[in-house]
Amino acid sequence: MMPHLTQDMAEGQKMRLSVERTESSIPKEEKQNWEYPSPQQFYNALKRKGKEAPEEAIDMMVDIHNFLNEESWNEILRWEKKYHCDCNNVKLEKFMGKPDQLSPLARFYMTVYG
Repeated sequence: MMPHLTQDMAEGQKMRLSVERTESSIPKEEKQNWEYPSPQQFYNALKRKGKEAPEEAIDMMVDIHNFLNEESWNEILRWEKKYHCDCNNVKLEKFMGKPDQLSPLARFYMTVYG
């Protein structure tokens, strides 16, 4: 289940960020798609995770985040269509980030290239 992401300004935040959310093209349930977090929710999530980001960069970060999710979903659909299914009714059950867990390939690159 997605955590509740507040739309309130974070403590010490100087700049107002949009609270508008964008609907994704990624289906999650019958006739319902995922919604991306608003810039304010994205900023609050970063703060909660102890990450720092300039407030003026948040809108662009959210745009990039949303673009990458959409393109990743499209790539999944291409892969599934090519190898597994007709993909007429595919849905994404949940989003799950694992930013601190490196894949074997990422560990290899970190070891070899630092």
